Amino acid sequence: MPREAKPKVEVKAGDVWESKGGKLRVKVEKVAPPYKGSSWLDVYWTGVNRCESGKCGEHNFLRVWKLVERDGKAVV
Repeated sequence: MPREAKPKVEVKAGDVWESKGGKLRVKVEKVAPPYKGSSWLDVYWTGVNRCESGKCGEHNFLRVWKLVERDGKAVV
């Protein structure tokens, strides 16, 4: 039986994302164009709790974090 495709989630500046375990929250500061021919966008974030901040590719960001808030409203 084929697996259902997950809906594509777009990463936007100002979004709040939560770790898969729910312990950490980060806020996306900006989404930059790909670096030197990469097909993935670069995501820069700061931690809502002070433990997490940094930058990574969009594909890694989506693997670790799940969207919880966009435009100040909770996402179900």
